[in-house]
Amino acid sequence: MLLGLVRQGSLILDQARAMCDDAARVLGPRIVTVSSDRALDTALACGM
Repeated sequence: MLLGLVRQGSLILDQARAMCDDAARVLGPRIVTVSSDRALDTALACGM
């Protein structure tokens, strides 16, 4: 989502990075690590 907004020119990269940092602080321990294989499979399944 954020990358799409950067590509569209609606956000600059620094804004997107700051938003990711904010989300990481808010979500904290609820963030889980997934394997790159799973991430790639999910991205392909979702048409990304």
